[in-house]
Amino acid sequence: MPQLDHITFFSQIIWLVFTFVVLYLISCRLIIPSISRILLSRKIMSQQAKSVNLKSNEEGGIDTVSFEKSMYSSMRGMKDTLINIKESNNRYLHNELSILVNNCLKPITTVTTSEIAVRKILTNIVSRNIRQL
Repeated sequence: MPQLDHITFFSQIIWLVFTFVVLYLISCRLIIPSISRILLSRKIMSQQAKSVNLKSNEEGGIDTVSFEKSMYSSMRGMKDTLINIKESNNRYLHNELSILVNNCLKPITTVTTSEIAVRKILTNIVSRNIRQL
């Protein structure tokens, strides 16, 4: 049986070790840090929710309206920030695009003006040759 062949044991063990090392590195570099970021953000959000609940409990009841207002104001701030970033990116892209278009049109306009000049010169030469005949 080829699975039990003594010659291929070493290569199979090497490939096994290589595969597990690659999987270990992928999990350590990519998967575990993303999971830890998610858990950390959940922990921070739960602590914020607990602090809001503690404040509302100290006042004598759960005040969901103030919590919702604070959440709405923070989300509105994030939305405004994203809109500002989008507008600045749009302005930057518009400026860059206009510069590129102008740079591309310059050779075209110079070619057309030079073509007109060449045509005028050729018509003058042809008209002189016709007059001489």
